[in-house]
Amino acid sequence: MECPTCGIPMKEGHVVVKSAFSFFRAGTLKFVPKEEGKRKTADQMRNSEGYYCEACNKIVAVFSAW
Repeated sequence: MECPTCGIPMKEGHVVVKSAFSFFRAGTLKFVPKEEGKRKTADQMRNSEGYYCEACNKIVAVFSAW
């Protein structure tokens, strides 16, 4: 996938969502490169497809609607 901001190819991987809701923040997202994702279980990845642009420092995630 190409970055929607700058147009260069993005790194493929997964986005891990941690639902640690608190008063100051609503949770966190973490990008895990495809190579590291192979070591994780499917449950830890939550089947979320994601891409990371090193130039823009942006993450694009693809989630299914409930």
